[in-house]
Amino acid sequence: MQKSLIRKPLSVLLAVCLLALCMPMAAQAAGNGKALQLVQNGAAANIEGAQASSVYFGNYMQSSPDGKDPVKWRVLSNADGKLFLLSDQNLDMVRYNQEYFSVSWEKCTLRAWLNGYARNPYIDNFIGSAFSGKEAAAVAETALVNDDNPEVNGTTDKVFLLSVAEAKNTAYGFTDDESRTETRVAMNTEYVRAGGHSGYAVGEAGSWWLHSHKSDVSAPVVYGTGFLKSTGIDVNDYDTTVRPAFNLDLNAVLFTSSAADGKISAVAGGGEAASNIFEISDYDDSDWKLTLLDESRAFAVTETAATAVFGGSVTLTYTGATTGDNEYVSVILADADGSAVYYGRLSQPDAADGSVTVILPELATGSYTLKVFSEQYNGDYKTDYASAFSDVALTVLSELDAAKAAAKAELENYFAAIDPADYRPAQQDELTAAVDAGKDAIDAAADIDAVATALAGAKAVIDAIKTDAQLAAEELAADTAAADAVEAKIDAIGEVAYTDESKAKIDEARAAYDALTPAQQALVENADVLTAAEARYAELKEEAETPDKPAKPTAGGKLHGERCVCYDITGDSLFANILRLICAVLCFVWAMQEALGV
Repeated sequence: MQKSLIRKPLSVLLAVCLLALCMPMAAQAAGNGKALQLVQNGAAANIEGAQASSVYFGNYMQSSPDGKDPVKWRVLSNADGKLFLLSDQNLDMVRYNQEYFSVSWEKCTLRAWLNGYARNPYIDNFIGSAFSGKEAAAVAETALVNDDNPEVNGTTDKVFLLSVAEAKNTAYGFTDDESRTETRVAMNTEYVRAGGHSGYAVGEAGSWWLHSHKSDVSAPVVYGTGFLKSTGIDVNDYDTTVRPAFNLDLNAVLFTSSAADGKISAVAGGGEAASNIFEISDYDDSDWKLTLLDESRAFAVTETAATAVFGGSVTLTYTGATTGDNEYVSVILADADGSAVYYGRLSQPDAADGSVTVILPELATGSYTLKVFSEQYNGDYKTDYASAFSDVALTVLSELDAAKAAAKAELENYFAAIDPADYRPAQQDELTAAVDAGKDAIDAAADIDAVATALAGAKAVIDAIKTDAQLAAEELAADTAAADAVEAKIDAIGEVAYTDESKAKIDEARAAYDALTPAQQALVENADVLTAAEARYAELKEEAETPDKPAKPTAGGKLHGERCVCYDITGDSLFANILRLICAVLCFVWAMQEALGV
């Protein structure tokens, strides 16, 4: 059986030296800005390919077979909404195929073990051991293309090995030939050194399988020195290791954070924080961890918008929070450009529904977004899980602007408490105009005192606008006063005489009465006196203008005129009664004569 060159001490020493040379590469990678960055539209702009960045994802036996450690993956590419990842170390030692016979990648037992397929010779499998259910769901199915051997049928797998062509792809950070290169060198974990699944102890660096080949008894490998052997070694070689690879779907990732200390949610040194969200620090390293979208979480925030004063706070109501260990209601504050600038784990909820307060730092005035979510935080280097963001549009105001906003809101509420039905249409228009003018005055205020003055002034104007009932009462009082004045003029007429003074009083009363409105005239209680006075004056005038005619008898039993005078007859005696009868007859006769013109 052919053995790998890794068994030779010189080769081991060389591999270790080459690995030492490659270690600074990640540290020399270009700075990536902030320690926490949102994944937007399936793109993680901060992660670089060609092995310049690394991502921690999943957990596997590494330091010991008795426990699992976070797995580090080199990023070969970041394109088309996916991260193409290759394990940083050799994670296990598994034969390409358990038996020595001609076999393709499609039929080999290593593929079955990586993905948990039916031909897997072991009780466990890699994808089930290394990834949680949610992590496995974020692993994309990849159609493998064997560029080196196009006649070999391709497969579609979640976890796979690199092809020969991929291991020589310069875009992935490799050389384009089979020569030794440090970028293909991978160290064995302690678990692998102890034998892994094969149980054969090996050294620090190890050879690792590639997948693309024809059906054959050999499979291609990369030796521990970084040398690629496309002609391969025996498929049942027991001391060749496994460097799994896969494509991670970035649509399943909410945001990335530095592998360690990327989610600061406490004050350094244990001091008291002025806020419960913390500024995301600058980050020049290249190791990242991920926060995956957990679609099973139904977290939501009731509010969609909020306003806060400089250095103030915002209280939000939420539903559907997940409770338990490591469970938090968290928030990311993004600036107007959509970049994450603050992060904080606000509370550990003890119930699904509740409220939480975001104590804001001293933000510049402007527009922000609070991205609130239910988060399972698992610590450095480990994958976290979170609900979809519940976005709240946040407006941060200066103290003056906040005072103006509060004053206008108070003015609106003051106006809203008024029932328009209590006012006439003209006064309703006045109310609207008063509110608009009040808002304009508030906006124009130069300081907080001026804001208060403008608000008080607007309220005073509103209060001064009279209701229908008030106007009606005023109108009734005015009508009553006008009617009373006319009544007084009528009362002043007194006994009517055929004189200029009496006529002037009657005319004045008539003019005053006619000047009243119908409603006011209805309130004049002695209008009939005016009418009677006018009638009596007309009689007197007629009598004065025709002196040759006897006066008409009055109701008092008297006759006035030149032809006859009848005096009052008083008493209840028979004589008095006869006189009254004779007088009445005479009056009747004289009246008939006057009427006939005799």
